[in-house]
This record gives sequence, structure tokens and C-alpha cells, in this order.
Amino acid sequence: MTVIEVMVIMTDADGRKHSYWGGETGTAEFYTVTNTLEAYLGEKIGIYHHLGHDTFVIENDDEGCENSYDYIEIIESIYENAFSYNGEKYLEFVVLQVH
Repeated sequence: MTVIEVMVIMTDADGRKHSYWGGETGTAEFYTVTNTLEAYLGEKIGIYHHLGHDTFVIENDDEGCENSYDYIEIIESIYENAFSYNGEKYLEFVVLQVH
């Protein structure tokens, strides 16, 4: 099983960054983060909001996807692909730890 903890940063069009972005479970911000990660990583993953750290944990037990470096590359490329939220803000994912 691959477990990756990420911090989500929302960057405004003017470059201002809001770290630990993502909201609580059930909010629009939470679903923006989880839907984005599912779109890039696939729907066979578990995504949990780690309240103690205000980060997100991604779990995948798919035996065909054991290479955590693939996940890291995909997660870090989301900002490079300029995922836009309301056309004015952009999501960036920072990988904090992998195990």
C-alpha cells in the first residue's frame, strides 16, 4: 500500500498563497481537492483529511500501482497543468511524506 501525505496550497491570481487549504470534510474546498486528486490519480484511491496536520492523506492498495514515484510526479504536476479554481486561483500540492 502506498500512503502519501500532501499539503494543499491555493495560489491567487496575484500570487498570494494560502497554505493548508482544503477545508473540512463536506465543504466545497474539500471536494475541489478530492475531485482534483481523483481526476489525476484515479478513483481507486482513498483520500482523507488529516485534521491533526490539516493535510490530505492519499492511500492506494492497487498492486499494479506500487511505484510511489509515479504518484509523486503526478501530484507535483497538477500545478504545472494549472488546475484553475473559479478561473482565478490555482491548486498546488506539496508532498510531505510517503510511506
